[in-house]
Amino acid sequence: MDLADFLLARITEDENTARGSTRGPWRWFPGRGGLPAFLESTGATATHWVEGQSFEAPTVVLGSSQNSMLRVRGRDAEHIAAWHPTRVIAECRAKRQVVEAVRADDAVGDVVLRSLAAVYADHPDYSEDWRP
Repeated sequence: MDLADFLLARITEDENTARGSTRGPWRWFPGRGGLPAFLESTGATATHWVEGQSFEAPTVVLGSSQNSMLRVRGRDAEHIAAWHPTRVIAECRAKRQVVEAVRADDAVGDVVLRSLAAVYADHPDYSEDWRP
């Protein structure tokens, strides 16, 4: 497997994970004036509520009941909302275009591909020879 093929495989994995998630965009509402904070997705079938008023340590409740819960700090919830599946899929499409565009250019392409691959350095198929 060469570097470009490695990158395309990782991009496809990221895209498949995003496609299996609740569609975005996700929005984070920190809760004000006595209203609870919550994460909401226009692609969700149920509203995703957060118990409590605190922006720093809300509790995210995923699903339609109080039985399935994930505790997330406010800043983490903002991060989750920002990296919603629709955005990830768009990023995968853009990365794939970059990989294909620079694949044939030895000078610039090598630097670009190594830089993009560095984020996957913890993957078992990553080769240390690719490190930038």
